[in-house]
Amino acid sequence: MRYRRWQDDPASVSARQLVLAEGESMVDRFHYFDRQFESARNTLSEQINSSITEINRLAEDIATINNDIKIAYGSAPNDLLDKRDQLVNDLSELVDIQVLQQSDGAYNVFIGKGQPLVMAYDAATMTTQPSALDPTHLEIAFNFPFGTQIVTDQISGGKIGGLLRYREEILDPAQNQVGLVALGLANDLNAQHQLGLDLDGLAGTALFTSGTVDVLEPPGNGSSITVTYDDIGNLTANDYQLLYDGTDFILENLSDGSTQTLAAGLNTVDGLDININAAGAVAGDTFLIQPTRNASASLDLLISDSRRLAAASPLQLRPAMDAAGNALNTGDATITQPASSSITGLPLAADMQLVYNAAAGGFDIVNGPAAPDNFIAYDATADRHGRLKAEAISPR
Repeated sequence: MRYRRWQDDPASVSARQLVLAEGESMVDRFHYFDRQFESARNTLSEQINSSITEINRLAEDIATINNDIKIAYGSAPNDLLDKRDQLVNDLSELVDIQVLQQSDGAYNVFIGKGQPLVMAYDAATMTTQPSALDPTHLEIAFNFPFGTQIVTDQISGGKIGGLLRYREEILDPAQNQVGLVALGLANDLNAQHQLGLDLDGLAGTALFTSGTVDVLEPPGNGSSITVTYDDIGNLTANDYQLLYDGTDFILENLSDGSTQTLAAGLNTVDGLDININAAGAVAGDTFLIQPTRNASASLDLLISDSRRLAAASPLQLRPAMDAAGNALNTGDATITQPASSSITGLPLAADMQLVYNAAAGGFDIVNGPAAPDNFIAYDATADRHGRLKAEAISPR
């Protein structure tokens, strides 16, 4: 219904204001989606932090009971054994673990891929920290006297494993996919709007912001890159990691793990232009490329004045007339309103005519008083409108 009113009277102020209101509503909806994703991400981080705190408590308690069992070993400390088993069970609900019992009865507990959490009477301390590449992601690490070791990729099972899988397999892809939809809508609506004219006869401009590609990197990179959109229609909802291995720049699709080697300079991949400045490149240089992650948040309506809406076609169709205003056509054929694929070159210096050429079986295209500029073949037997003699098309 709204679309029909817009078609019936594109100059209507109320209809134009309604279009702007609908545009704002669309922007608000995408911003709402983004806030929901960020809220889910914050809740996820809180749950990871609380789970790591609980793991540290359980590990410390297991180490303490190990020591108590050693002191009481040989006197069947069943209560201590039962308590330790319960702690181990509670720990296994948070993360996958492996338990080995020493000759003195103490438990050694390992998590991940053999990371020592409890070694007899000593418990390691786990922590979280923002990722060096993506600060919105928490990394899980062990604190050692010699430094911190990131073990996120080695953690599996239990509550923490589930949280990490949720982030990787559901939350990030969903936010990326919604961002891709926002980019696609903005791109298509901008392209259509730029084919029209506004109430002042000016060509339409972009209706929505088109977004930018996020490139994240840790400090210390020697090389640099810039990434822009080449063709939004070819974008995926995937993130990418670009790594310099000392010889080549390797681009990894983080969704499917596929890789390809890029050269220094301009590369076009999946709708992206990736321009690599390899000067000063150091082995280990890493870049995280997020083409759509924040597209929902950055979407905005660029037009607030209803006069700027380009609702008019730059082409006007009418039957050809002579100088006195008399119709030149003798047949009753018609053609439909032409659509513009580009307004480059408009307005034309003069009307463009389609003149039926019976001998050639088609239409001569005449732009001005000169001879035909082009020809359109036409099958008169397939359409009763083959009697058309001439139609004039002029820019508004």
